Amino acid sequence: MRHIHAGLREAIGNKCRKTKLDIRLFREPDERSTVHELAIAENLLGILVEEARSHGIVRIKKVKLQIGELAAVVPESLAFCFELVSRDTIAEGSEIEIENVGLTAHCRKCDKSFAVEEQVFLCPGCGGADIELISGRELCVSSIEGETGEEDGANQSPCGS
Repeated sequence: MRHIHAGLREAIGNKCRKTKLDIRLFREPDERSTVHELAIAENLLGILVEEARSHGIVRIKKVKLQIGELAAVVPESLAFCFELVSRDTIAEGSEIEIENVGLTAHCRKCDKSFAVEEQVFLCPGCGGADIELISGRELCVSSIEGETGEEDGANQSPCGS
């Protein structure tokens, strides 16, 4: 079977599919948080199946995700929920690789970019609060690896090539 690596950023014009989230800085793990990840897992499966089909993938083997620190997602819960919702689909048994994206901000006052630590949203250079978040809210698929079902060796190539 031919293997294909679907680099979705290249395939869909560097547009990262994101899910609108209810951002909460502090979350207590409870039953609602599992329901939150279950809904995200269901939406993720829909995106993956749609993208896989558009690229001729018949079996998804690996999915790479980027999850920001403020995305209000517990990676372990998402992986567990994805395992449940992907049963009996082309994504069943696929590996989920999660890249955690830290908080980065840019100060509009002194034009300095910095890593936000301990959720202190003040510029370490000037102490200003007029900042713009650059990263940390992501929830997107960065790539899919799968099989096309065609017989031509274990060739991996970027999607769209």
